[in-house]
Amino acid sequence: MLSKQQEIDSKMCEEMDEQGESMECSECSCSVCIAQESHSEIRELVRKAHENAVKHGFWNDWALKERDILTGHAENYYNAVGNMLMLIVSEIAEAQEALRKGDMENFGEELADVVIRTADLCGGLNIDLESEIKKKMEKNKTREFKHGKLF
Repeated sequence: MLSKQQEIDSKMCEEMDEQGESMECSECSCSVCIAQESHSEIRELVRKAHENAVKHGFWNDWALKERDILTGHAENYYNAVGNMLMLIVSEIAEAQEALRKGDMENFGEELADVVIRTADLCGGLNIDLESEIKKKMEKNKTREFKHGKLF
């Protein structure tokens, strides 16, 4: 379902196309094209982040995952997920340290690492990160101010 702005933008794109002034979505800045582009970009980010992490050995401890689950030793699986979560936490700690030093360039780089590691984990666990983000953003719209807390 399109928002009102997306409906307006979609109609504008159709009219441009009819007049022979069409362009690729990647060249367009309307809300419909941006949404389509970001959709593929998030999925591609997840795929590339996971592919690179596997290539660099961050999933080696998952080699026996299937066997462990089938034999009732799922604790190895959960331990491996926990290790991946702690790698995300370590990137957050590095971002905090860069901020404390006033190193905004490194701060941005560390935040990128947080997203890359999160995308990798989602890729490895077959989690549709984009869908989860959209669902969570909708849920957050209904929550009370500061989620009912002081800070």
